[in-house]
Amino acid sequence: MSTTAGPGTTPSRPAFLVFLAAASFLSLLLMTVYASSVRGILDNGHLMSDAWFQVTLLDAYLGFLLFFAWLWCQESGWPARGFWFVAIMIFGNMATSVYVMVFLLRRRSAENGDRPAAESAAA
Repeated sequence: MSTTAGPGTTPSRPAFLVFLAAASFLSLLLMTVYASSVRGILDNGHLMSDAWFQVTLLDAYLGFLLFFAWLWCQESGWPARGFWFVAIMIFGNMATSVYVMVFLLRRRSAENGDRPAAESAAA
């Protein structure tokens, strides 16, 4: 199965996923800037008593943990795992969207036989 799109064909799934991840990141970044201009992040204590806010927060963090469990299987090094865990727990889906873009671009590079820039420079 080819992952590249030729003339007159539909875009590949990985290309669509990179686009979706980039659009998600940009949307979340813009909404975060907007929300921060309306009210500070620490000025939300009143929300903690709302049951639906609690469910939404639990849903988000369980989703982050599920995504991180998948990421754990993809990454072999402890530094990368630790970095992404902290990034996901702090930045949420902004971090997951960046990871998805990095993962897909790394995979595409590996499928094309490209070497990472550091390896190319050393050769």
